[in-house]
Parts: sequence; C-alpha cells; structure tokens
Amino acid sequence: MLRNLPNKYNQQMLLEELNSSGFLGTFDFLYLPIDPETNANRGYCFINFTDPSCAWTLKLTYEGRKMGRFNSDKVVSVAPAALQGFEANYAHYSTARVNRGDPSTRPLFLREAAVSGQEAPPRRRGGRRSQGSLIDIAARQQKKTQGQALCGRYAGSAYLLVR
Repeated sequence: MLRNLPNKYNQQMLLEELNSSGFLGTFDFLYLPIDPETNANRGYCFINFTDPSCAWTLKLTYEGRKMGRFNSDKVVSVAPAALQGFEANYAHYSTARVNRGDPSTRPLFLREAAVSGQEAPPRRRGGRRSQGSLIDIAARQQKKTQGQALCGRYAGSAYLLVR
C-alpha cells in the first residue's frame, strides 16, 4: 500500500507513474480510492504484486520520496495492506459498492480470478499471510538473491483488464 499520495492523482496517472518507474507487468491488482464528493483520491492506494520481491522494490523506490506531479510536499510511505494476495483482494472488492461506480475509479483486476469450479479461498477480513507481509517476505527473499535483478523491471508486459 502506498500512503501520502497527492490527492490530485487519478488512477491513470498513478498507473503511468508506476509503469514509468519500471513496475509494468509486476502487479495484478491496483485500487486508488476516490472520494465521490470531491473527485480527489484519499491519499493511499493498494497494489498486489505477482512477485513479493517487487513489493520490496516498490518500497526502495518510493519510500520517503515525493511524487513527481503537482509539486506536492507529501512524502510517500510504503506499508503492507491488511488484505494480501490477488484472490483476497478480488473476493473483497469485486462485489463491493466501489466496483459499481465510475469505471475510471473502480479497482483494477489485471487478471482473471480462480477458475469457476475451483474453490475460492475463504473470505477473511484483515487476513494476513502467516509468513508476514509481502514486504517482509520480499526482504527475506532479497537477502537470498542479492545481486540478481529484482522483479524483471523494465520488462514489457500486457494485461487483460477485467471489470
């Protein structure tokens, strides 16, 4: 989760920022909550990476940094979200009220959920991974893979947008 984002960022701007920073093709879920009354974001977003090392790379890239647009003084922080994993986010947000509004403000599911016929994971509020957050897992993995390139940065990739 990214915190302290400038409130003028919209989902498209955030996607462009992440993609230009080398995270294209590394995440399968993104949600930037928008206040419907002000049309401004709420200052945070949720991102689910397909590889835990990318969560660590996001922290290294954005922690303590100011975002490029709008000349904002807000300093970004990166923290683990309560919901971890694509399936948990899909279970929570796919039927939520936020998924019924303006398409440009809905959560982005960038891949298909579990194939029907397979049992979906149980829906838990505030569920966490038993091994710790993705950032903790990535930190442990990083120690094991020092010297290797992280999360295939700058590798082009295309996604199927599921709404």
